[in-house]
Amino acid sequence: MHKKRHQIKDRLFKIFRLYTSGKASTEQEKFVDTFYDSVGTEENVQESDMESISKEIKSNIDKIINTNPKVISFPWAAVKVAAAVVLIGAASILLFNLRQEQAEQPQYGQVSSHEETPILLVGSDSVYALGEEPPEGTSYKIIDDQKVLVFAARAEENESKLPKVVKNPTKNVFTFLLEDGTQIWLNSGAEVEISPQFGLIHRDIVATGEVYFDVAKQQINGRAIPFTVHTPLQRIEVLGTQFSINRSDSDEESIHLVEGKVKLTHNLYKTSTLLKPDQKAILNGSSSNILVVRAEDSNKVNAWRKNLFYFEDQTLASVMEELSQWYSVEIHVDKSIAQIPITGIITRYKNIQDALQIIEMTNNINTVKEGGKIYVKESQR
Repeated sequence: MHKKRHQIKDRLFKIFRLYTSGKASTEQEKFVDTFYDSVGTEENVQESDMESISKEIKSNIDKIINTNPKVISFPWAAVKVAAAVVLIGAASILLFNLRQEQAEQPQYGQVSSHEETPILLVGSDSVYALGEEPPEGTSYKIIDDQKVLVFAARAEENESKLPKVVKNPTKNVFTFLLEDGTQIWLNSGAEVEISPQFGLIHRDIVATGEVYFDVAKQQINGRAIPFTVHTPLQRIEVLGTQFSINRSDSDEESIHLVEGKVKLTHNLYKTSTLLKPDQKAILNGSSSNILVVRAEDSNKVNAWRKNLFYFEDQTLASVMEELSQWYSVEIHVDKSIAQIPITGIITRYKNIQDALQIIEMTNNINTVKEGGKIYVKESQR
């Protein structure tokens, strides 16, 4: 049996032994519940290592349950998760633990994201690094398992304010909560400028890069305070909604509406349109047309907010292209395996090696680093 398969199997059995003895952590319990419910019972002649291991473990758990049904229960029994996603999730947990045990071993593909800190600029003079210690007037709190910077409410309603700019030069998603209850997520390289007097008579934001908004409704004396997002190509008017904007290059932008309703207007040509939930609009600087299509990437949009890669039936070639762009490393995929479908959720690890090893565990591929480049080939095992 392949050495890696032994390691995976041993690690999985250790997690399940902790579960059945009542000593597992909350994260391990959730993993076991989801894992158990998603693994099928039908035989597969050409099953992968992970599928084979999964069925072997499921069989052992069934024996435990039949022997002592009071020992174990599965509160997530109603949750159905695609097997491929769960297997990649299993590999993620295993990889973390194996990394802890094998830290002394040489590793290839050490492509690390640069270490920086999100920045808050207030006016033209004050610059704050948003590290562990938040600047005055802000604090950190945990919301839905994410660390969120919270801006304090104004001490006085008519208080004069300076513009604030929040920048995220890091390879991690940064999220913060405005005074009105609106939450904003900044993907890598994104930034927003918050206008002076925000929330008094208007709520204006200037956004650059990929930004997600969960806009809170706000009223003063019975009058709704509009929320407007300005980008180089458009003006987006909302009251209360969730949407993501992304400027993929210098001449094209997109907006993906998750819920609510927004009106967007092209800055150059003044054309406008209304978007409904699960619609996506694409604007170009050289055309007055606003293309509206059905949004097919809602899961991907929601995943990046949690610092995750999401792949749904994507080809191996497209997955590697996405990883190549994120980690700034050249990746070459052998044509014979370029069209292999990949489905799963992977943490945006610091090193590309970790992401690649998870994909290796769940697919018949092998990755090799040569001359600063990564080559993906069919495994010969």
